[in-house]
Amino acid sequence: PLNIVLIADFDRMPKAANDEVKQLCAAIDAGCIIQNLYLFAAERNLAAVARGSVPRDRLPELLGLRPSQRIIVGMTLGFPQAQ
Repeated sequence: PLNIVLIADFDRMPKAANDEVKQLCAAIDAGCIIQNLYLFAAERNLAAVARGSVPRDRLPELLGLRPSQRIIVGMTLGFPQAQ
């Protein structure tokens, strides 16, 4: 399987926006991206699942994220199990 993690960089968002607005914008953008990944997976006959349960406690360090970079959502793509 392929695990994809969508990350927002709050430092690249407008300075006028507070963290709540930045989080909302990041969630909306992530939703659009996730939908496109679902469409891609369906077209390629792949299994796909969006996951909110991303290991946020250790993943930022493993990926070398800055404090302004926030994990929004994850997605796993792979071949479906044989029936």
